[in-house]
Amino acid sequence: MDFTNIESLTFERVVDGVPVGRLRFLENIDLCDMNTVNGLINLGNNLEIALAKMSLNTAADALAAMNKKSELVMLKGLENFIKTPGILKDGIPVLLSGAENNENVPYFNWDNVNKKLVFHVKGWSTYEADGIPPTITSVSVSGITTSSATITWVTDESATSVVEYGTSPSYGLTKSENALVKNHSITLTGLSAGTTYYFRVKSKDSVGLENASAGMTFRTSSPPSPPVTIPPAAVVSETTVRIENITPAAPARVDVQNVPITSLEINVKNAVENVSITVQQSTARPAEIAIAAPGATYAYLNIITENITDADIDYVWIGFRVEKSWIVSEGIDESTIALYRYSAGEWTRLPTERVREDASYVYFRSRSPGLSVFAISGSKVVAMAEFTVINLTVTPARVEPGKRVIISVDVRNTGNASGSYTVTLRINGAVEGTQSVLLSPGETRTVSFATTKTSEGIYLVEVDGLRGSFTVVAPAPPAPPAPVPPPVAVGPPIESLVVISVAVLAIVIILMWMLAPRPSKGPKVPEAPKKAKK
Repeated sequence: MDFTNIESLTFERVVDGVPVGRLRFLENIDLCDMNTVNGLINLGNNLEIALAKMSLNTAADALAAMNKKSELVMLKGLENFIKTPGILKDGIPVLLSGAENNENVPYFNWDNVNKKLVFHVKGWSTYEADGIPPTITSVSVSGITTSSATITWVTDESATSVVEYGTSPSYGLTKSENALVKNHSITLTGLSAGTTYYFRVKSKDSVGLENASAGMTFRTSSPPSPPVTIPPAAVVSETTVRIENITPAAPARVDVQNVPITSLEINVKNAVENVSITVQQSTARPAEIAIAAPGATYAYLNIITENITDADIDYVWIGFRVEKSWIVSEGIDESTIALYRYSAGEWTRLPTERVREDASYVYFRSRSPGLSVFAISGSKVVAMAEFTVINLTVTPARVEPGKRVIISVDVRNTGNASGSYTVTLRINGAVEGTQSVLLSPGETRTVSFATTKTSEGIYLVEVDGLRGSFTVVAPAPPAPPAPVPPPVAVGPPIESLVVISVAVLAIVIILMWMLAPRPSKGPKVPEAPKKAKK
């Protein structure tokens, strides 16, 4: 027998002499190949034909190592089956055979390229079990009303649809659909208006592998406020704008005149036509509203609509303006100005941003989920003193031990109220001294400290975040006196030498003159006659 080329290798499970299951390889098997032998051992450890059950992950690994096509035969109607005959994963049916005794129905093959175990039933469809739970993406909430919302998501394989939800992160409520689909949609009903709901979605594939999304939230719509009416005497100004149609793809923007609201940009969920919007400015809040808007109110505004409701509106950008003179006269902090909306019995501050200003007005815009009664309000400036410390000076920067150093800073009150500030001097990290100064708004005052140090070194100075230094250095010792040179003999002055020399010369001349010989006095000898010339 050639063990390297076994044809139609078959494993059969027989109970009480009756075959109940059979695994047959459709390709020849080499029993001398250790990889094949190990694969068969692993397959045998994870396949229970009698229970029609196998661990897909481990058995599939064994089949992958062998890479041989195989056929699984299961029979129906035998009492030995704990579960309905079919291929099961951890006791959960993957598919049911529906076969009669001795009828071969399901087949499976390991796809070694795509790493999938593929089941096939004649005349039925193809099932795949990859051992991976469904991947959940694109979770979204739409169609939110006061009492309902629709949750949708997508899975990468056919799976069930489950939504766990509730008014707390622990959920508590569940709605599900058992149909195996890739595009999931569950509509929740019976919800409470104006309520935040927590939820997550879950999906389970055909082999029982389940996945869940991260927790998310949505808020149901608030019930519409009852219509508000303003007595004509209280209306300061009123204006009406009309819009022919608004669609989700084409929002409408209109300018508004004669009231603090300057523009409306309306984005809708549902297409609307022949829309009319009236804006009324009043001197006081409508009588139906029991509580005033927060802060100091610049204006109350009632927006009346026709042929459009909050259910149609996705969101509205509302532009408005406030007079600078009102901001100054009321002492309003401009950064606190916002648009408030009255809905469901309370005032809600809308997200507001400053846009620009001109000589008379500051312009803002806010985003609102609907149109009803509004108020433009702001908070008064809180009076408080604020201080800055500047201009640190250290004089002198170099000093002898025991000599005084002056350290000074300027303290300025930049706030809008009088207040006291304490200046702290630290030298080498230790507190050297403090001084308190009382300043009016806008006032600046110099604060000085005097200090002396006896030890040489560099001293680091810090005054309320400003840093400097000074150095203490001992004076240099005095220099020794210069040596005195020996006296130098000094002769008579040159003028005396000249005089003496002249006197000596005169005496010598006189003596020579006196001692010189002189001729004797005798008769005069006549001269000899001169000879004539020839």
